[in-house]
Amino acid sequence: MTDTKNIFNFSEFSLNLAHRELTFRGEPVEIEPRAFEVLIYLVMNRDRAVDKNELQDTVWPGMIVTETALTRAVMKARKAIGDDASRQEKIKTLHGHGYRFVAEVTTQEAAVTPATVAVVPEPIREKPVSQGSGIRSNLLIGLATVLLISLGWVLLRPGPMIGSETRIAVLPLLDNTENQDLAWTSLGLMSYANKLISTDGSLEVVPAGSIIGLADNFGWSGNLDDPSNKTLLSKLQQVYGTTHILAMNLRPESGALRMNYALLSPDGKQHKGTIVGDGGG
Repeated sequence: MTDTKNIFNFSEFSLNLAHRELTFRGEPVEIEPRAFEVLIYLVMNRDRAVDKNELQDTVWPGMIVTETALTRAVMKARKAIGDDASRQEKIKTLHGHGYRFVAEVTTQEAAVTPATVAVVPEPIREKPVSQGSGIRSNLLIGLATVLLISLGWVLLRPGPMIGSETRIAVLPLLDNTENQDLAWTSLGLMSYANKLISTDGSLEVVPAGSIIGLADNFGWSGNLDDPSNKTLLSKLQQVYGTTHILAMNLRPESGALRMNYALLSPDGKQHKGTIVGDGGG
């Protein structure tokens, strides 16, 4: 099962994926990041038993951890939701195999009203490292804004491609310029894209911190077509209910800057585009 709803309710708890928040009777519950990832995965795969190795690979992608670390994360997840190893009312241990989330769950989603993507540029506050880098920063922000306006038309136009359960993962931008002044763009423009897409609440974005961790662990190559990224893309869909994945890359072109993008949709097709801006030299 791969849920694409925003909120999971069980007992008097609510698990909000978009806000990455666990609440009890509306009040936030403290939970450690690994325990939170365990809880998310078990809830989203509640229709089946989850093997320990599968859970470890999801919560600690690309890392070798002991079973004790997993047991501790499960224990903390149980504690956060008022469960424990003796009661097992919500997280059941399947000895010799793994775990299963057994509490009754209802799902809901935030209301989404089709609209154009709001474009209120928010300046990125990276300090220019040399003369001219400020100009390039403004240019790149402008390119990203135009790109995301185009993206908004694709995501919000009527048709079977899009529904009210859209969750977008923006991957780190691949900088092919070999220009140290533009090193900030990899995460800087990724963060800017996140803010621009989610600014009016019409579309949901997977938190940048979660994406960066997975991208680092799986060695994101910057190309959605690269077979080596298959596991990363699968994790984004399985763990975060991602419906669309956005990849961007930047390259120089005759004294200008070219920004390419590819948007992977739920049907496996890609919408590609490119925008060129002067003054990138």
